[in-house]
Amino acid sequence: MQISQERKTQLKKRAEIDYEVFNNVRRCMVKHFGRIEGKRLIDIGCGRTFPQPLLFNTFGSSMAAGIDITTFVDNKNLSDEDKYYYQELGKVTGKPLKFTGLSIENINAAAMPFPDNSFDFVISNAAFEHFENVEAVVAEIRRVMKKGAIGHIGIHLYTSLSGSHHPAFQKEPLTEIPQGVAPWYHLRGMEGYRDTPLNKWREFQYKELFGDNFEILQWIVPEFEEGKQFLTGEIRKELRDYTRDELLRRWCVAIIRNGKG
Repeated sequence: MQISQERKTQLKKRAEIDYEVFNNVRRCMVKHFGRIEGKRLIDIGCGRTFPQPLLFNTFGSSMAAGIDITTFVDNKNLSDEDKYYYQELGKVTGKPLKFTGLSIENINAAAMPFPDNSFDFVISNAAFEHFENVEAVVAEIRRVMKKGAIGHIGIHLYTSLSGSHHPAFQKEPLTEIPQGVAPWYHLRGMEGYRDTPLNKWREFQYKELFGDNFEILQWIVPEFEEGKQFLTGEIRKELRDYTRDELLRRWCVAIIRNGKG
């Protein structure tokens, strides 16, 4: 299959973003542990191409695991697009990607088969908004984390302009909305793109749940406001049950520690 130049550009950008996420998580890990070598790590909702476990495995984690209901499990029989993505990820990484030794499995995050106290570090990036039973996933994460283990949990917030996961809203920063797509249509009871299950949790709900189960070390939010140019007085009045921050905040990252008894 021949890959169009536009698609190659998209895959290259995705590889760059995935590597940027890896570096952010690695800095967090080094801050709390001093190193990544020898640490056992799991990515909850690692995605079909599992970039974070792959990169941590490449850079020396003693066990890099990933679970998802849509993942490859291994890197055999890849499509041309997948091969191109891994090629670009290897280029931006500057190291040969290490697939051997990875533990990638098709597993429901609410029922993990790992023993208690298995992992030093837990990652999840843009997966929590898809979980049907968020409480069960959090309980499982707490169970498999060692005492003192750290979590780096990134969430694409449902209440944001792009929270519907409509393809038209995935560009960041978002500078225009295509004709025929209404801003915040998913909060306004309008019909629109429905391709992926979303649990509709709000930021304060995540914060309360994480606070009940972990020590929250840091709650990171973006400096930019997504879509403020589209938030008219009429829409603001229509969505008065949501705060302005909820409507303009694309994501949040929770840095947590398993320290509660």
